[in-house]
Amino acid sequence: MAYRVTVDTGGTFTDVVVSDEAGQLTVGKSLTTRERIFVGMKNAIAAAAEELGQTTGGLLDQTEMLIYGTTRATNAVVTKTVAKTCFLTTKGFPDTLVLREGGKFNPHDYSQEFPKPYIPRRYTFEIEERISSEGTVSVPFNETQARQVLSAVAARGFEAVAVSFLWSIVNADHELIMGELIEEMLPGVPYTLSHQLTPVVREYRRASATAIDASLKPLMQSHLRELESDLRSEGYGGEILVSTAAGGCNHVDALIKKPIYTVGSGPAMAPIAGITFSAAEKLGENIIICDTGGTTFDVGLVIDGKMSFKRDTWLGGLWQGDLLGISAVDMRSIGAGGGSIAWVDAGGLMKVGPQSAGADPGPACYGRGGSEPTVSDAAVVLGYFDPDFFLGGRMSLDVDAARAVIAKMAGRIGASVEETAWKIVGLASDLMVRAIGDITINEGFNPRDSAIVAGGWCCRAQHPDDRQGARLSQGDPAEGRLGAVGFGHAVCRHRGRGSREFRHLVGSLRHRRRQPHAGGAHRARGSLPHGPRRSGVELSDRVHDRCALSRPGVGARDANDFGQDRGRGRSRCFGRDLSPSARACLCRARRGKPGRDGQLERKARRRSRLATASAA
Repeated sequence: MAYRVTVDTGGTFTDVVVSDEAGQLTVGKSLTTRERIFVGMKNAIAAAAEELGQTTGGLLDQTEMLIYGTTRATNAVVTKTVAKTCFLTTKGFPDTLVLREGGKFNPHDYSQEFPKPYIPRRYTFEIEERISSEGTVSVPFNETQARQVLSAVAARGFEAVAVSFLWSIVNADHELIMGELIEEMLPGVPYTLSHQLTPVVREYRRASATAIDASLKPLMQSHLRELESDLRSEGYGGEILVSTAAGGCNHVDALIKKPIYTVGSGPAMAPIAGITFSAAEKLGENIIICDTGGTTFDVGLVIDGKMSFKRDTWLGGLWQGDLLGISAVDMRSIGAGGGSIAWVDAGGLMKVGPQSAGADPGPACYGRGGSEPTVSDAAVVLGYFDPDFFLGGRMSLDVDAARAVIAKMAGRIGASVEETAWKIVGLASDLMVRAIGDITINEGFNPRDSAIVAGGWCCRAQHPDDRQGARLSQGDPAEGRLGAVGFGHAVCRHRGRGSREFRHLVGSLRHRRRQPHAGGAHRARGSLPHGPRRSGVELSDRVHDRCALSRPGVGARDANDFGQDRGRGRSRCFGRDLSPSARACLCRARRGKPGRDGQLERKARRRSRLATASAA
């Protein structure tokens, strides 16, 4: 029998879902082993294999595909445990990451501190160079000064380099020269060039994406290479795919070059599981997805049965967090998981997260040497967890150790152990409610019109739906593994260049059907509550090339194709006028459309009349 294994590795637990040819799902769970990620994965696979009456090696021999998702990159960004990274930028623009884009919810609220930059200002180096918006060289690249900067970078022990020069998306010569110098003077140190990662116009989001990607490279490159090596050493010979934040998956070699796409790769599939469970219980097509792990709380939104995609992807809250600058499934993460540490600040206020105890040592209740009070410890004290039947009875919880660490916190705030535990769980719940409000109320969506599908331990210990007015799905026994289960309810197909995208299988949610992709669809073997019907919910990267018409050499045929296929009022032309033939074809493609399109058409006609008058 052929199997497909899906794995979701979090900061604390590793979840495995094994699907067979009959569509039956078998789940396994184990503690994550950060020093060697495959150890925890192997333990989880062994737990699933035991349920199937097989050995771990026998199960891997019969597995044709393994899909891997992880929150490792997300947790590293949220908890700021990434590599020591320096930021190289154009001279005169050292505060790009500091000033951000200036957004703020309450402009006159000075109670909140201005968020810190992703890379500290003291780690920023200016390079003498300048490219204009037209692609011409305003200031030549100073190679001597650049070498001096790289010598300082080497002396200070930086582990990664992020390079984002002004207008490199128009002329990348200076960034390419900088890359060559880094390879020469810092051999083996990973670096990211902004024009190769996110060639977008806005400076901050390009710089932010570059900084995040570079800081993740040392961590994720070793992580993915070790995982692939360990799987092969264990005898697995099938295909290895890694899920991405864009709702698809790719091979290890591709994601090693751009690890930013692994941020949120685990939770990216959780909405599919939420759609499936909500459809099975007939709770409607508006769904709030809540998935609580050991380190983060992830929340997403499904409207009318369709997943939400967003290019302004923030980690840590809008304006206050870090901007990824890539198109991704709109799953937002905050540091409020089961392992999040409760602490008291200098003013005597109790807070929860974003620091986490992780899996090693983990919360004190795990009995592995944890000494800090966590949300899980509070849940044990309050009786939310059965200490004798944790992980299906494969792990016992130490109630006395949990009470001991909560008692230390209780002494600091002057409350009883139970009251302190209740306050910790309440603070974590408040953070979750705020995250739900951020993705619903702040976006103009009423949470009372939706159902909540809760995954992780929040479906047992916390109820954010109580204050949001949403209906709670009781879900499935595998519900605590939303990310991994989501792969079991999806079908992946080739998209070209070695990548794949997923399509949802629950046909009852969408009335419109689509034919299988030509060239051979690769069907997943998830259980289908309403039959194996295909739907039109596609989880592909919905990135529209907004600058296509502003490129030099765009002709009439290209503009006409762009206007018919991608126009829809969403294209913009930055800094360059179209050729007369391209502009005319764009107007023809948009003729008859109201609003912005009509304005563009009238503007093009005025330019045409002025050009004719000038020629006369």
